[in-house]
Amino acid sequence: MIIRSTIQENGDITLVGVSTLEALWHDYLHFKRLALLEPSTEPAFQQKRYLRAALMLFVAHVSGVVDDWCRRQLTSSGVDGADQKGFFQANRCMELKCSYLSKQANLAGIGGPDFEFKGLRNRIAHVQQGEDLELFDALTPELLENAERDVLEWLDLIGSTLGYERIANVKERTEQFAEDLRSAGIAVKTAVDEPSLRQKGQ
Repeated sequence: MIIRSTIQENGDITLVGVSTLEALWHDYLHFKRLALLEPSTEPAFQQKRYLRAALMLFVAHVSGVVDDWCRRQLTSSGVDGADQKGFFQANRCMELKCSYLSKQANLAGIGGPDFEFKGLRNRIAHVQQGEDLELFDALTPELLENAERDVLEWLDLIGSTLGYERIANVKERTEQFAEDLRSAGIAVKTAVDEPSLRQKGQ
């Protein structure tokens, strides 16, 4: 996450906390909620539209978390620079990176969650001629909810073992930074973060 400070003409300082991983997660929850509000009665075109958006955002969030944790773990192991680049070139797919994290957490028998959701996302993103109906039928609320449950269980296990958090508490860190500045005698007028501006549950 990043905290951006802006000094106004009158000297007031505004802090804005931004986290792409957190934004992706809230965006995913938003579109999943919209999908679940739509009827599942065939052909359920509107529900499928929201499910596609939710799936894309879910995979983007999970990929971002896995990449972030791999970078942190590599750095803590003394692997940096060109060697880190080499790791990601040799381990492009999520499955290999999840396997690496499992081994680092001494959970070698747990290679990662079921990646059916990722395969479906890839097929939608790189659709082949003649697959439209198959992809349309495969995308269901159940698939998305099962993927969320399995992936979060695995991420929670890996994160608690290695000491990483899936999503930084942007609100807490932004407010803490503002308090640190105030303690140093620097006037901070406002401190906001994106999730604090969202509706509850999104």
